[in-house]
Amino acid sequence: MIRGLSFTVSVDRYARKRTKFTVNLCTARFDSTELFYRRQQPKGKEPVSVRPLVLLHPTYLHSEIFTPQLDQLSKFLEVIAVDLRGYGRSSVPAEGERYSHAEDLRKFLDEGGYPVVHMLGVEMGAAVALDFAECFPARVDRMILVNPSAFLYAFPAKSFFNVTEALAAGGIMEARSRWLARSDYDFTRTIKPVFWFVEQVMAEYQGYHFLCDDYVTWKGNGLDAYGAIETRTLILNGEFCGEDYRRISSCLSTMMKNLTLREIKTSGMLPNVENIKEFNDIVLSFVSG
Repeated sequence: MIRGLSFTVSVDRYARKRTKFTVNLCTARFDSTELFYRRQQPKGKEPVSVRPLVLLHPTYLHSEIFTPQLDQLSKFLEVIAVDLRGYGRSSVPAEGERYSHAEDLRKFLDEGGYPVVHMLGVEMGAAVALDFAECFPARVDRMILVNPSAFLYAFPAKSFFNVTEALAAGGIMEARSRWLARSDYDFTRTIKPVFWFVEQVMAEYQGYHFLCDDYVTWKGNGLDAYGAIETRTLILNGEFCGEDYRRISSCLSTMMKNLTLREIKTSGMLPNVENIKEFNDIVLSFVSG
C-alpha cells in the first residue's frame, strides 16, 4: 500500500538558501514494515530514462541527504530516495527480527510497480545496492556505488567507535556527534554549510542501532559472489575519501566485469553534497547514456 503527500520544503538546506521546490513524501507498507521515501519526477517533459533512479543513504543518515538530487536530477528523470528500515521515518525492526534490506527493497519496488530501476548507494547504501543487484540482477539496469562500504554487514557500524562510552557520556546526541567526528568526515567538515546540513540530517537519527542489536542479514552471498554481477556499474570515489573506501572500490573493480571507476574532485565522504554539480552531471550522463 502506498500513501503520499506533497510538501514544499527548503532546497539547498546545506547552504541555508530559501529556494523552494515540491517533493512528494510517501510511505509504502508491506507485511508489518513501513518504508518512508521522497519522490520527485520531471514535469512537462519526457524523462531521459524510463527507469527511475533509487537513492540509498549512508549509515545513520536518511533520504534527506539526497536533497540536491531530488531537486536537480528530478528535472530529467524520476528520483526516489528511500529511508532504509531502522533509519529516518521508516519503521524499526521488531526485537530480534532478522531482515534484509535487499528483500525490503524488492517488496518496496513491487508495491510501487517498478520492475526495473537504476540504483545509487552511498557507503552503506552502496553495500545494499550490491546485495540487491546480486539477488535480483534483472531488476537493476545501472548501478552507481559511491564510496562503497561492501564489508559493512560483516563489521557492524557500531564497532567503529565505542557506542557504550558515548551513550554514557551524553546519550544519543553524543553518539551522533562522535560518529560525525570520525576521520571519514574530515573533508566534509571543511565546508561549513555542508557539514551543518549533514549534522541536521544526523540529528534526526533516533539511535536504533546504538541501542539495539540489529539482525540485518545479507540476502545474497556477499563479496565472493560480486564477480557474477553483470549490471553496468559506476564506482565514484571522493578525492578525499578514506583509504578503506578506495581499497574496497579497487577490489570490486578487479572482480566485476562491467564496471568503471571514477574520482570526483573536491569531495570526500559525501560527493553528492560536497561537489553537487560534478556529481549530478556524472550520474545523469551514466543513467541516460
